[in-house]
Amino acid sequence: MLGSYCIALGLLIGGLAALLQIYRPDEKFAGFIVIMALFAAAVLAMSLAYGKLYRSLPRGYSKMYLRGFMTSMVLYAVSVALIGAGPLDWPAMALIGVVVAAPLCATGIAMVRR
Repeated sequence: MLGSYCIALGLLIGGLAALLQIYRPDEKFAGFIVIMALFAAAVLAMSLAYGKLYRSLPRGYSKMYLRGFMTSMVLYAVSVALIGAGPLDWPAMALIGVVVAAPLCATGIAMVRR
């Protein structure tokens, strides 16, 4: 079950990271605030789900989840820092979304397969 949550959170955070490049705080501040609020809500929901499922996880799943989660968070922070680099084109935004989503999605897929 945590694997499905990881995949969903990875896709959501990857999409939000790509949208951050469109809704830049200097151009569309309201959109930026909405995206950051969605990000905070997604992380909070995932943390609550992890807290409920923590005791029932098989051995090694907790470390696997935390590794994928922290990697995605670091990459999300890098995508926020890229806002200062200026406007990016669509392929770059899509690449940012895929790169941010990849660690959590890969973790979720590995959990579902086991």
